[in-house]
Amino acid sequence: MNLEERALEGAKLLCSSFNVYEGKEELLKKLILKHMGHGTYIEARNNGELVACVRFNLSPTGNVAHVVDLAIKPGEWGRFVMQMFVCTGVLRHPSIRYIRFERDYKYPKRGVRLYKVSKFLKFKGVHNG
Repeated sequence: MNLEERALEGAKLLCSSFNVYEGKEELLKKLILKHMGHGTYIEARNNGELVACVRFNLSPTGNVAHVVDLAIKPGEWGRFVMQMFVCTGVLRHPSIRYIRFERDYKYPKRGVRLYKVSKFLKFKGVHNG
């Protein structure tokens, strides 16, 4: 699967997850391709099927990743998806220390939250300082 096909697949998942994107697959595909170029788009796949994706922007200092879009197919939600996203993001951009997240499109709507990266990267039985 080439980058354009992957981007379109991600756009379709985001469109199916958020009503605000209805009819905007082509725009999302272009945005996802741009994020792919910056390493700020991450996918999770299960047996080749896209089950989750996230787009994020980096703060000017690079230490905060602002989540722009996050879509996870029903039945695939779990802490490990978020751990994979955060771990991959930090591997690509080692300066990330915080994740900034705002839930605008789903109920209940929440304000901006800022999480330490370490919150997502704690594993039972493993000490990570």
